[in-house]
Amino acid sequence: MKSFKSILLTILVAVVSVVAAPAANATLSVSIQSPTADGFNGSIGTPYEVAGAGTADVLFSNMAGTNYYFKRDFCGGAIETYSQLPDSGSAWINGLYVTLVQGTYSRIYRFASIPTGSAQPFCFVSNDGYQSSYLTSTVSTPQPTISNLRIVADGAVAGGQKLCVDYSPQNPAISSFNWIENNIIKATGSPSELWSTYVCWNRTSALVAGQTYNVQLRYNGSSSLNSNTLSITVPPPAPAMPTNVTATQNSPTYPGQVMVSWSAAANATSYEVFRYNADWTNPTFAGWAGGSSMVNQTWFLDTPPAAGVPYNYQVIGYSNVTYLVGPAGTASTTGIAAPLALTTPA
Repeated sequence: MKSFKSILLTILVAVVSVVAAPAANATLSVSIQSPTADGFNGSIGTPYEVAGAGTADVLFSNMAGTNYYFKRDFCGGAIETYSQLPDSGSAWINGLYVTLVQGTYSRIYRFASIPTGSAQPFCFVSNDGYQSSYLTSTVSTPQPTISNLRIVADGAVAGGQKLCVDYSPQNPAISSFNWIENNIIKATGSPSELWSTYVCWNRTSALVAGQTYNVQLRYNGSSSLNSNTLSITVPPPAPAMPTNVTATQNSPTYPGQVMVSWSAAANATSYEVFRYNADWTNPTFAGWAGGSSMVNQTWFLDTPPAAGVPYNYQVIGYSNVTYLVGPAGTASTTGIAAPLALTTPA
């Protein structure tokens, strides 16, 4: 049987190169390079990822005994450059936490704390003639998952609004990411622009009311997978304040009533009219104006509860599309008529 030292001389091409996955959802893929070294009667299994990034298990199948060795370098060199794997339990060897997790003749060793993001060469051998192969593991970029796509007010961006989305895995080990909108890459960012749980695109063009935006994220460019797609439709803005509110009492056409009128408010589809006492107390809903059948109606006819009593009126725009209420004309604006002294018709 060959000595361990002689085996080292015959396996100069036998290398295990392991790259640990940089983040959750990554995988550890390994390819075997041939030819392998001659003269070995065992086998070393393909390293596979376990327990998250930076941890890999390796299966040694050998019917002849123990005394397995490894080093974090290419195979070859003197025996003193190799470290023996533990026969039981765990040991801190060459900067890695190595644990025997299973076996007697066939063993599984777990290598933890493998540096992530770059190829790490390894060589595994045994003193009884073990096969060692050249393995190169690669890392797949994690595929992001996004949720909670939302519109956020931000006066520093075009249009005063931007889109934000939550993402996972959080803080991935990547070099860049893409913000994709309607299948077009709109922005490329660095990992520092991924906040702890969410990311926003500081827009260069304003969001368009009524337009639907389909958003995805992607890490490390076109070689990786896009995230799921989320969609959001930008609602029309809230109604503006009705202006030029006036109130006319006791007209020949409407004796004993008050005609409230105003100029149309942008984005309003209907209006609420409120009646107040002369001192702006006791607000009372007087009625609706506009709606599905009379969207452009900008007047309301009110019958006050008492004659000869002054009242104030307030008009508020409402959107039947977005269910948003606009600002009201109030005493502090130009939109409210002066108190009205109502008289009983002759």
